[in-house]
Amino acid sequence: MSGVAPGMQALNTYLAVANIAATIDFLEKTFGFTRGVWLPDADGQLRYAEMRHGNLVVMLIRRGDEATGPGGAPVNSPRPTFASASCTGAAARPSQA
Repeated sequence: MSGVAPGMQALNTYLAVANIAATIDFLEKTFGFTRGVWLPDADGQLRYAEMRHGNLVVMLIRRGDEATGPGGAPVNSPRPTFASASCTGAAARPSQA
């Protein structure tokens, strides 16, 4: 048992966006993505959606949602240190050898 949900890859992409519905429309029209799972909140606004293109899955989450952390990443989601640091304004510097 791999622990990977059916239809998902070992590495998946999340995009934190301001408007999930507009992003879905853009991905469909521009790149030919198809709609997967949709999860609305209590007022009917989309909170989460999956878009698929072949075996690629892109998960869309609302930027600024209480379930997301700084920079829009899902809370408690592992993410590289640099990505985490760059969300707070840090910049990469060449290493001093």
